[in-house]
Amino acid sequence: MSSQLADLRARLHAGRLVVCAGAGISQSGGLPSWAGLIQHLLAEARASVPASAALALDEADDALARGDLIRALGVVQAEMTSAAYGRAVARALDDSRHPVPPLARAIAGLAPTLHAVVTTNFDRFLDRAFTGEWRSFPLPHVDLGQERHYILQLHGTLTDRSSWVLSKREYEDLLHGRPALRRFVEGLFRFHSLLFVGYGLGDPDFDHLCEQLRVFARSQAPQHFALMPEGKVSSYERRRLDKAGIEILTYPNPDGTHAELLRLLTDLAASDPGAASSPRPSATGARPDHPPHDARTTSGDVVAAGEGDTGFLGVPFESVRSVTRSTPIEQVYLNVWFPKFEPRAPRFVVDVPIEMRVALGPQRQGAPADPLSEDLLDRLRRLSQIDVWVQCADADVTPCDGTLQLPWPTNILSFELTPRRTGGLRIAIVLLIHNQPVHRLEREVQVHDRRERGER
Repeated sequence: MSSQLADLRARLHAGRLVVCAGAGISQSGGLPSWAGLIQHLLAEARASVPASAALALDEADDALARGDLIRALGVVQAEMTSAAYGRAVARALDDSRHPVPPLARAIAGLAPTLHAVVTTNFDRFLDRAFTGEWRSFPLPHVDLGQERHYILQLHGTLTDRSSWVLSKREYEDLLHGRPALRRFVEGLFRFHSLLFVGYGLGDPDFDHLCEQLRVFARSQAPQHFALMPEGKVSSYERRRLDKAGIEILTYPNPDGTHAELLRLLTDLAASDPGAASSPRPSATGARPDHPPHDARTTSGDVVAAGEGDTGFLGVPFESVRSVTRSTPIEQVYLNVWFPKFEPRAPRFVVDVPIEMRVALGPQRQGAPADPLSEDLLDRLRRLSQIDVWVQCADADVTPCDGTLQLPWPTNILSFELTPRRTGGLRIAIVLLIHNQPVHRLEREVQVHDRRERGER
């Protein structure tokens, strides 16, 4: 476990850690568990629905006894009126009468270098723990691809009934009905290590997040972590979670108070070198300023930098040295170009696709002209997995990601970007090695309306 904790600390210190906070955080503050919420709703339903609904509510009781929480909740929701159901949930999960629990405050203590918090809880415990200094976003209003230091309430907020994700249908809508959100969550989960806190193995929210991670992980999963009590994780569950890239860190919990979990989070915050000197994040959640355009790491590892003909600004990640330290190689660059417009600057028009090509090359300006050396190719092959990810919140990107195939010249990737609206469009291109981001190129362009030049 010591090596896992060291890896976890490294992710936090590098600013690449996202905490995923589950129902256990809310329970520690006095709110009901999943099963407790359903029991509360069943009591409300039995007091308000006609006798003809008794059989259906008995079915919900049976499903709850079997541990099929989603089925039990769905039956209760179907039998209650929408207004009664909404009022019952809101009453059960109202945190305003409870103090902020220590576990929520411990998560807020990670703030100096923590990237973000994702929670499936409806309540405001975490928002209150961060004292409003991190912005909180409900599901329908997510546009966070270029931000950090925020709280994403993935399943909605208590005050916005339309944002709730509780039933099976609502889960399906979340996974399949919102492609822009799915791309954002996939990018977040692939570019960052996740730390699951307050989730149990029988938690439907945890199951659905694991399902997404298994899909996103493909053949090589990034490294994620879950803090869970000792004796609760079987070897089968460990293998299942391992397929989603989740490593289990267990802690003793003989009295059921999770005191050791609180100590682990507190120690993790204390280990952060930025905790004493760094200011708490601002309420705006703004990203730090970019380094100068010729910024690059000093280690000579895989990194691209500089501003070339494409106008992309290079921003090396701090993690580059830790990712490539076992195979140090000479400098290479991410090359980006728009073949239709070379050598002119590209023109972006709403709803009109434009091809963008990305490759590794020995220089940083425009399309690559020369192959990489055989020695460099040989050392790149040892890294085994080099991926490129394109993020663009206001454009459809096809495909969502690509893998650079070596040797040259087959390591050219083609992406199609289709802007969805006029105005500013930010394009981010990320180079990943072993599923860890090592470099990011960014560019902001203007998207025009077809009518501006009579285009059809």
